[in-house]
Amino acid sequence: MTLPVRRAFTLVELLVVIAIIATLIGLLLPAVQSAREAARRIACGNNLKQLGLALHYYHDGKGAFPSGGWGWYWMGDADRGFGVRQPGSWIFSILPQMELKNVFDMCSDGQPEAISTLQKSNTAKATQIVIPGVNCPSRRSQTLYPRAIVASVPGGHAYNADPVPMVSRADYVANGGDVVVQWGEGPDVSNGFSGQGFVSMASSNGISHQRSSVRASQISDGLSKTYLVGEKYLNPEGYASGRDLGDDHSCLIGDDLDMHAWTSEPPLQDRQGFTDYYRFGSNHSGGFGVALCDGSVRYLDYAIDPAVHRYLGNRRDQQSVQVP
Repeated sequence: MTLPVRRAFTLVELLVVIAIIATLIGLLLPAVQSAREAARRIACGNNLKQLGLALHYYHDGKGAFPSGGWGWYWMGDADRGFGVRQPGSWIFSILPQMELKNVFDMCSDGQPEAISTLQKSNTAKATQIVIPGVNCPSRRSQTLYPRAIVASVPGGHAYNADPVPMVSRADYVANGGDVVVQWGEGPDVSNGFSGQGFVSMASSNGISHQRSSVRASQISDGLSKTYLVGEKYLNPEGYASGRDLGDDHSCLIGDDLDMHAWTSEPPLQDRQGFTDYYRFGSNHSGGFGVALCDGSVRYLDYAIDPAVHRYLGNRRDQQSVQVP
């Protein structure tokens, strides 16, 4: 009687198959990761596009791009309207254009020349609402983050908002120009309401800064050759902690390092262990995204000529440059 022949893998064959599968996985994973990053970069570009559109809708209605606010001791105040009277950030000012007027209106007590308990409470609640479209998906998720560094003012957070443990922070910043002007925390309440105690911003040449009111007609270098808003550089160690001075406040905060970047230094990819509060940059591997003043969105290499990068931040230097 002939026994049936049993067919099976030898140990060598099994090891060869495992090696082939491992090789295929090794080849496939980078492609998958690359596809995911490409999708995240597209989503980030869409965020910039929406912010650029909101800024232009604001300009169409108000005649100028929004002010950067008053300083980091101030949150947005719906009662104080727009422009130089508005203490909150440029993002706060465009909340209505972002279909978030309900959040904008929360920061109100009907008293533009006073700060009530009601306003401080409601504004604090507004800072704890996740603002969609202000976080880059390559860097971090769209959620609330710790408010770890507490300002040394009455209430520990801002003159016109109660302290809160978690806030919505932004990865996108307005163009402050190629000259960094230190403005500090802004005036106290009495000086602020009377229009006193502000830093001179005469040398600022970007689109947004403390109490700015820049019109499109003042961008003499051309709308297609000037940054409007872009991604900011961050040390990855501070993504979630709130202990980076360029990323420690709510995105509704007045003129602050969190909300502006300058072109005095070249852009950088986020780098572990290196902190810088002033640069444009991102967590993308190849470059960073910007929306120009004409509304177009570009993805620029970190190796961009530093001089060209600087000129693209200055709205009035009369330098003829091409956006790479």
